[in-house]
Amino acid sequence: MARHVAGTFAEEEQNHRGNVARQSDATEGHPRRIVCEDSVDEIARRAGKTPAQVVLRWHVERGDIVFPKSVTPARISENIEIFDFELSGEDVEAISALNRNERTGPDPDKFDWIPG
Repeated sequence: MARHVAGTFAEEEQNHRGNVARQSDATEGHPRRIVCEDSVDEIARRAGKTPAQVVLRWHVERGDIVFPKSVTPARISENIEIFDFELSGEDVEAISALNRNERTGPDPDKFDWIPG
């Protein structure tokens, strides 16, 4: 059974191969970005992929339905290039352990806007 994943990693596509300012704590009111985690960066380095690619692959391996988006051709290509590697069980567990039960998008159970 596929799980619902709130939000996308569109903004995360900008954060690849160490080109990101890292924070040790989330900015007040904003969840910490998973692609900024040291463990994700290490997995990406070992795999020769970007942190965003690692996170997308993690979702695919879990059976999540993911809709990455970008208007940048290079990032669109990166989004597709996640099927030529696999994460180890330990890598999947390390990323899963980063869960903080925070949403990055609207709660579908409380979303009440209906276009008119």
